[in-house]
Amino acid sequence: RQPVTVEPMEIWSTRSGRWALFILGWAALSLLFAPEAYLSFYLRHNPMSWQETLQLTVINSAISLLFIPGIVFLTRRFPLERKRWRLALAVHVPACLAFSGLHSVLYAIACHAWNDAGGTLFYRFHPNLLTYWAFVGATQAFDYFRKYQEREREVTRLSVEMLKAQMQPHFLFNTLHTISAMMHVDVQRADRMLSRLSSLLRMTLGNIGRQEVRLADELAFVEAYLEIERERFG
Repeated sequence: RQPVTVEPMEIWSTRSGRWALFILGWAALSLLFAPEAYLSFYLRHNPMSWQETLQLTVINSAISLLFIPGIVFLTRRFPLERKRWRLALAVHVPACLAFSGLHSVLYAIACHAWNDAGGTLFYRFHPNLLTYWAFVGATQAFDYFRKYQEREREVTRLSVEMLKAQMQPHFLFNTLHTISAMMHVDVQRADRMLSRLSSLLRMTLGNIGRQEVRLADELAFVEAYLEIERERFG
């Protein structure tokens, strides 16, 4: 049996794959904050070992993951757009404060530090605010990127349709059939017609994606088309 390989883009194309990659990336990013947490406890005269610091970092990241689906839902339901930014802020500001408070409470419970819940809330409130808005920004950036890809695919599809409209299949097939017949009668004439067809195709492909075309280019296109028709019909 041949081994089955999975490309990274195939994983990224599925919803479960995107979530798996996101969780792995978030876990790796969270570990980068372990030195900051270690220094924070050290400066508060409550030093901890690196093992305990890593455990607290993982717990903090795991608690944040519990809120990610809700933050993503709110971001997509109330995006920060020019026409709706007031409504979006009216939703996200209370949600941000609620996330910061609930995260601090759960963090205190998970760390068996309920007696110091007030201190935990004080130390974690500001980082939690940044975490919330980081999730909002990442969600909107991903959605904009996805919309950009969809527009690129739509532009490509419309370009192909435009090419088909400009160079209809029956005209191309009839021209090639005429050239094939001329090859047995007049090689120079067939070669000349093939050159004109090549120029016509080159102009057609060169105009794909252009919103405006010069009048001189359009007239050259029509002239090339008419030259082919004159060769066919005299």
